[in-house]
Amino acid sequence: MKLTWARAVCSHPALSGVSRAHFGELFAELAGPWEAARQSALRAARGGSRRRAEGAGRNPKLVFFDRLLVTLVHLRHQLPHAVLAELFAVDRSTVSEATRQVRPLLAARGFAVPDRAGLRLKTLEDVFAYAEAEGIGEQFRTRPTVKARVDSGYQGLAKEFPDQVSAPPKKPADEACDGDKYAWQEARRRQSSARICFEHTNAELRQWAPRRRFTGRRDTYAETHLAIAGLVSDRSAQRATRRQTSTELVLVLVRDTAC
Repeated sequence: MKLTWARAVCSHPALSGVSRAHFGELFAELAGPWEAARQSALRAARGGSRRRAEGAGRNPKLVFFDRLLVTLVHLRHQLPHAVLAELFAVDRSTVSEATRQVRPLLAARGFAVPDRAGLRLKTLEDVFAYAEAEGIGEQFRTRPTVKARVDSGYQGLAKEFPDQVSAPPKKPADEACDGDKYAWQEARRRQSSARICFEHTNAELRQWAPRRRFTGRRDTYAETHLAIAGLVSDRSAQRATRRQTSTELVLVLVRDTAC
């Protein structure tokens, strides 16, 4: 009863950070690689192939379904392993082992691309190759840095790098004609609409506790960041965006990870 209750609670999007449908997709995607890694580790530990029949021997204290759940909840809220262990009625070391196994699988997934089911970008080189294949690679080849859309707080940066940074236009003077005021409002609206998908993505990254304040081991931060950014990209890829913005959106996540 307790395990059933723990699964029901931890699978809620408020705790896991992903919808139940998204969780099902992750489970289907990662169950095979996890089992392959587990069998490889067992084979290495015993020094060869299994000697007993399939199904014999001790079963894992947590099946992969539960290991994926506790890893997602830990990534979302940084709940201590001891708390998750109490929920699932296992030892804290079992939860620690689960996160060590599942986190690298999540980190290795890469970043989803809008309107390209099955395609995932894992490095900046992948992003540039994708951009070139889409026919917009010239903007990346001719500029040493990535273009950025920013809010009005970065007007100075936009003035210093006018060809690379796009900021909302300055408000016209009070005595300006109605035509100038209308043109300013329309330009500001267009710039804001083009920037909103990036703002949503940045906001979603900060909804995950390690992206606000990381309290884990320093050597696991990069893997944690990659795992979270990959999960956020899954949701971002579902949003309706124009093709060029879709590429730039993935680039924001990959660039942030690279930094």
